[in-house]
Amino acid sequence: QLTNSLMYMLAIDILPLSTVEHTGFLHFCKKAVPLYSPPSRKTITNLLDNKYSMLKNVYKSRFQKQKHITITTDIWTDVSVQSYIGVTIHYLKDTRKFKFVNTTIGVIPLNESHTAEYIGLCLMQLCEDWGISIDCITAIVTDNAANIVKAVTDTFGEKKHLRCFAHTLSPIYPDAVKATPSLVELIAKVKSIVTLSKQSVVAADELRCLQFLEGKTEGNALKLIQEVPTRWNSTFYMIERFLKLKDYINNMLLKCPKAPDMIVRDELETLQEIVHILKPIEYVTNTISGDTYATSSLVIPLVHYMMLTVKKCDPITDTGVQFKENILTQLNKRFQHIESVSHLAIATLMDPRFKKTHFEIPLALSSAIQHIQNMIEIDLSIQTNKNTEIEASVIERDKPSNHFWKIHEEIVALKRLVHQDIQDNNIELKKYLSQPVIQTSADPIEYWEMSKHIFPTLYPIAVKYLSVVVTSVPAERLFSKAGNIKNNLKNRLTGKRLSTLLFLSSVGEDDWYM
Repeated sequence: QLTNSLMYMLAIDILPLSTVEHTGFLHFCKKAVPLYSPPSRKTITNLLDNKYSMLKNVYKSRFQKQKHITITTDIWTDVSVQSYIGVTIHYLKDTRKFKFVNTTIGVIPLNESHTAEYIGLCLMQLCEDWGISIDCITAIVTDNAANIVKAVTDTFGEKKHLRCFAHTLSPIYPDAVKATPSLVELIAKVKSIVTLSKQSVVAADELRCLQFLEGKTEGNALKLIQEVPTRWNSTFYMIERFLKLKDYINNMLLKCPKAPDMIVRDELETLQEIVHILKPIEYVTNTISGDTYATSSLVIPLVHYMMLTVKKCDPITDTGVQFKENILTQLNKRFQHIESVSHLAIATLMDPRFKKTHFEIPLALSSAIQHIQNMIEIDLSIQTNKNTEIEASVIERDKPSNHFWKIHEEIVALKRLVHQDIQDNNIELKKYLSQPVIQTSADPIEYWEMSKHIFPTLYPIAVKYLSVVVTSVPAERLFSKAGNIKNNLKNRLTGKRLSTLLFLSSVGEDDWYM
């Protein structure tokens, strides 16, 4: 048991396997468990290989029983210029109640040119190795790179491919900024001040001391945040923190010779408008990247929310007005056809919190309803519709109090007054769509679990589409882990060993100790 727990610690915390031979670790074991003799690095490596083989068989068996799987995949190049393709698997695990589960099944070294044909072959081989049938794959989520998009559409079919929502969202801010030259200059001024606070001890000390004078302590005194060029929201956080510390920054600059000029009042007002405009996009970016709750049904409502909220912003500075228009242009450009993406449209309709509420294009709504009706018609297990009403006893999550849900409830109230005449011929579907949307705090998966006997033909459709993950962020997180492992082992690592360790690091505690 101790050795098994030691293996779990090494895997889950991504620790070097040589940890078992470190002086400090051996000293701790001697004091904590005097009679325990930790295994050597060679032994622990063999034990982890055995654990991998055992758990791989368990997961293969589990995957073969799954009807609906989402795959996320991405390509990564390490510091030694070796490229890998990583794959994560996502599905709903039916235990006492459904929960979202994700597992890393592989990181494969890419040793040839990254053509669509080669990438598709690697993905197919990985699926076959893990016993994953193409028929049970609901969606494969990738970024927008042409080669990986073509690999998925050519190998698995266009209907199974889903573009990463986060990758579609992330260029909106930088493209809008580029189209607003005065904002480019203003952000450059902010960056120069932030850079000073990072490079000058005098500036950093003064910023801390000014906060200490107002009662802050070492633990809660704030620092300025520097942007990371590859992450748009880091610029948002940089500006937001700058505004929060603006009262201290002027005095900080006075302490530093050759410091950049402080932002003037009109420029501060512009920055406040920029933060206000970007706030809903920042919220959506964070919300949509989760993998422990339904996200596929959130995309269309969140896009609707961004459009409405940005339109309601009322900047008065020239830069703010121009930036707002550029953001709206980018949102329209990238999401004008979002309601026509069948995975997302069906998921939204099947989410009892939303249903038809956030559809703005009648043709897209009608098409999604028709798609559901077609799936019902080809389902040979159609059951007789039960004339039973749903009890409002759906399990709730923590009551949401943010701006998105407030806007959603306003739209629901408004649309109750408007008759939506969309043809839905199926009695079961018509009954479901005609009922009021449920509370925003309710869990849609729990709703369907409780309603499967009331809507027996809709239930499998809902579970299938609500289980879809809509970003390739899990695959990106996988490569963050991979980088840590390679750094810990100083790059002395084969692709097979890396894949083994990444799989083991994604295994849940219950499965590890089964």
